[in-house]
Amino acid sequence: MQALACVAVLWAFVLVSLGWAQDTELFSCLPDTNVCSEAPAVLLEESCGEQFYFHRGRLSWPALRAVGPITIAVKVKHHGSTYLPLYVEIVSDVQSPECATGILQFPVLITEGAPDCGGTWYSVGPLDITRFTPLGTFYRVQVEFFDADPVGYVRSPGLACVRVTTPTEITPRTWSSTKKAYE
Repeated sequence: MQALACVAVLWAFVLVSLGWAQDTELFSCLPDTNVCSEAPAVLLEESCGEQFYFHRGRLSWPALRAVGPITIAVKVKHHGSTYLPLYVEIVSDVQSPECATGILQFPVLITEGAPDCGGTWYSVGPLDITRFTPLGTFYRVQVEFFDADPVGYVRSPGLACVRVTTPTEITPRTWSSTKKAYE
């Protein structure tokens, strides 16, 4: 009877935890209604089926839960007037899962892009996320665009997509090694 009660409590905990679960990975291509920005998007260019956007200032996505190392990749395209970089940043100590733009925190990737048709993926990682935020807490990925106003043609590259992944390592197990673990 005690075992049945323990199983019921465990299932209740799992169901409640699933309700409070927060994403640990991200894949977003612009335009995306889940992003928040300090300024409206400007379509810079369409190239080989991809759309590349510019935002003045910061562009951010809803918070992710830190569960271990991450790899961040961005698909960007250099255009004729790209002279300033695009910063990819990690914002730590995020108190809620909602989207918000924040101050510059930890730049982890700086790129000016390339003029390739359809853009180019640039990535960094795996990054030890505990350098920025404790495991189990929220962090946010944001990008920061630069613009040499009033000279509108001097700006960061256009952004199409952002991807954040956590490496998954699957170790093959045989029945005999699993059985030994519980003996």
